[in-house]
Amino acid sequence: MRKQLGSGLAAIIVLAIAATPAAAVTRQDARALQALYKRSLDLTQELTDAVGGGVSQLNATGDAQTLDCLDTLREAAGDVSDQLMDVRDVSSLAASLRHAPERRAGRIASRKAAARALEVLPVEARQINQTASLCLTQTVVQQKARDGLTLINDATPVLRRLAP
Repeated sequence: MRKQLGSGLAAIIVLAIAATPAAAVTRQDARALQALYKRSLDLTQELTDAVGGGVSQLNATGDAQTLDCLDTLREAAGDVSDQLMDVRDVSSLAASLRHAPERRAGRIASRKAAARALEVLPVEARQINQTASLCLTQTVVQQKARDGLTLINDATPVLRRLAP
């Protein structure tokens, strides 16, 4: 009888832990991802604008290096945005779920999306660093590279909270 009581208590504890808010994606997680995604979109737009300005400068000076570096940074920023968008979309949906089985499924989907993003972001950070090293004298490239790395550094702990 005592053994049954002990295993029943263990089952209740396991269920209680699984049902705690920590096991679910919170609205705070979803809001943090939304803010990061917005920053990534803003950075991508800034880089798109800078590339447009770089085309004008290229026509005047013939120096394509800055334009190439800005374009590479823009591609990296776009890839970061894509990853953050995926995690944001899944996490926003998961945070809105109410039933325990749905919340668990949403948490699993969020973990997978965050894990994928955590695989891609270091690759993009390396790309940004390499690009910045090619254009050391270009102030705009250095600033946008710092912005991109700051975004990745800010996103990483948020994604780690969601990933397994």
